[in-house]
Amino acid sequence: MSLSSPRYAKALLDLSEERALSSAVAGDMVFVREALASSRELQVFLSSPVVKPYQKKKVLSQVFAGLSELSQKFITLVVDHGREGLLSQIAVNYLEACRSAECRTARSDRSSHFGFWSQVGRDYRRSKP
Repeated sequence: MSLSSPRYAKALLDLSEERALSSAVAGDMVFVREALASSRELQVFLSSPVVKPYQKKKVLSQVFAGLSELSQKFITLVVDHGREGLLSQIAVNYLEACRSAECRTARSDRSSHFGFWSQVGRDYRRSKP
């Protein structure tokens, strides 16, 4: 486990609590964790050094379009810092920290985004030269 993921999670928790969004972000992190766990293709895409950061941000913004603005900006920041491979662990660390801080998890219906990755992946493969 990376030492960075708990730090990113703690920073996100602090910011989400400051903005009274901790339960919404907790729901987002559940979704991020489940989306990454359910898609091997997405995991490979994110860990590929061949794929440029701007391409990763574009795909992630589409896959996670239903997330709160704070969560979307946080994911962009993680990619900007080259830590996209830690997203799943950051989500887990956030949820653990949130559980300790007694945040409520707001789960909304985001199931439509799970199937979205397959379409994005097909579009990406077609656009490659």
